[in-house]
Amino acid sequence: MDSNSKEFYHAVGGRIRTLRKKQKYSVAEMAEMVGISLKYWYQIESGKVCFSSEILFKISNSLGVTTDFLISGKGIIVEDSLISTMESSNIP
Repeated sequence: MDSNSKEFYHAVGGRIRTLRKKQKYSVAEMAEMVGISLKYWYQIESGKVCFSSEILFKISNSLGVTTDFLISGKGIIVEDSLISTMESSNIP
């Protein structure tokens, strides 16, 4: 999947939304943690905008996952000082 494609941003946004909900963060809380507007956050989750690697890094840190996980659905998830390997298909 080309990182400039709509499908790429839609998939990444979906993983971000799923993790945010799983961790029970509101959109407002996440936007504040990352330092972006609510409108921009909604656009990221819906895959409607391209975002910088800096924003992706801030989101991954806020959610306790690697940028690799957000990009590919495979990678490292860091929760409560535990490190585990997980695939996006394992997220309820």
